[in-house]
Amino acid sequence: MNRDSQNVEYMKHALIAQSTDAAMHFAYKTAKTDKVIIFDGAVGGLNLSKSLAQLLVARAPAVSRKVDEVLLPKWLRQRGIDPVAALGLAAV
Repeated sequence: MNRDSQNVEYMKHALIAQSTDAAMHFAYKTAKTDKVIIFDGAVGGLNLSKSLAQLLVARAPAVSRKVDEVLLPKWLRQRGIDPVAALGLAAV
């Protein structure tokens, strides 16, 4: 990470913890919340607290509906693409 051209300042702001548990404890204390994400450098995975995972799972259906019914059709129309034709949707 120190030599990653997209993260040249990364280690000036990072804290290295001895374990995921230690990192989570530090994050809880620092953020003053139990809803945290810890980045461990692994691609394609997240380390997050159980409470944040539960919140995200609970909110996912509403977010998915908004993307499908509002945001994606709007994005397509902004690009001159008919959402009904592109997605097989009822008129939006």
